[in-house]
Amino acid sequence: MPNKFACDTSIILNGLILNLISDEDLGVKPEIFVPNVVVAEVEYRTNVQKEIGFYGLNVLKELRRFHDEGRITLHIVGKRPSRDEIKMSPGGELDALIRKSALENDATLITADRIQGDVGIFEGLDVMFTKEKSVLIETELLSLKLIDYFDEATMSVHLKRGLPPYAKKGGPGNWHLEKIGNEKISSKLIEEIAIEIIEMVREDEHSFVEIEKIGAVVAQLREFRIVITRPPFSNDVEITAVHPLVTLSLEDYAIDVRLH
Repeated sequence: MPNKFACDTSIILNGLILNLISDEDLGVKPEIFVPNVVVAEVEYRTNVQKEIGFYGLNVLKELRRFHDEGRITLHIVGKRPSRDEIKMSPGGELDALIRKSALENDATLITADRIQGDVGIFEGLDVMFTKEKSVLIETELLSLKLIDYFDEATMSVHLKRGLPPYAKKGGPGNWHLEKIGNEKISSKLIEEIAIEIIEMVREDEHSFVEIEKIGAVVAQLREFRIVITRPPFSNDVEITAVHPLVTLSLEDYAIDVRLH
């Protein structure tokens, strides 16, 4: 198998291509092909769905750095689709262009997308599936800026650009909303928090992004349920993070014994 690999969008957005290179799973100084389709999709997501897109953009920047350091040979290949082609292409046409780039450059397709990979195998491509995530250690979780807004009495934290932070404190049926700081949340800070959350979610095997829509991301970061919204879904950038104070069992709900 040649030491040549083509990236699809999924492997850029989850960042695992960087791990494969750093661990030399792709060999020494592999040739990495990034189709312009992938670049365009990352750019589009950055414009309309900033958290997911910025993470992918940072991965592309790291690939360029690896190239400049002589660790890989980076190629940007293929036709760049228009914005309308990206928006109007749910049926796999752009994925087909990515597979075409892999075929034309005699490269193994790296993907975390099962459909993309299976179609590639059918078309005769060498395909590398990768889904591995690391286990987030507690110190990494505690380093999140978001965690600074929580204490032992906090049920949820509510951040909105241009407003001070608020928290819901107390317990079920007995809570109050409390301002937990006087300084207004800046654009820079809320974007940093949002990107940091997505990076952690992408890297931790016990966390996941549940919903990705234009203007809205719902993620589960360990025990934290996090919603990130922005226009057009909401009127500004907002982050809501919910953290359960207690873990209940079936017995705590006084359910009829016949249902046990």
